[in-house]
Amino acid sequence: MREIICTGCNNSLFISEEHFHSSEVVFDCSSCGSAIKQNENGQWLVFAETELENECQSTLESIDLKCLQCNSTDIVKNVRAVDRSHSNSINDLKLEVYENPNALFFKGVYEGRLKANICVDCGFVMWNISVIEARSLKRHQNKNIKR
Repeated sequence: MREIICTGCNNSLFISEEHFHSSEVVFDCSSCGSAIKQNENGQWLVFAETELENECQSTLESIDLKCLQCNSTDIVKNVRAVDRSHSNSINDLKLEVYENPNALFFKGVYEGRLKANICVDCGFVMWNISVIEARSLKRHQNKNIKR
């Protein structure tokens, strides 16, 4: 096991020797939730959320997705899911996690915007949210579990 230090909060993380030498691995700091990745110089640093989001988005766009229902590779990727309110305003569809779900007020709501990949051959919809938002939801849900 090798120790790395989160540059966001100075928390120690222990990782396997195999992962220590991989530039492809991204870790979440268990203390502050920052994404930590090895740079080209071999240093483990907090990886800026926008850089991680861009890397994940470009990876998603380069992957040949397959429909989970019919195995087709003809997929419309990254479609925005919207909701129209009574006044016809447009809002993104969202998933919510509550930091304190038992509270009557001030539940601590954290959201992730839904996107979709749609199979052109059968119409099956595969929902997803960004990696950054998924990690944020997990971090806040874990705060609720620890209570």
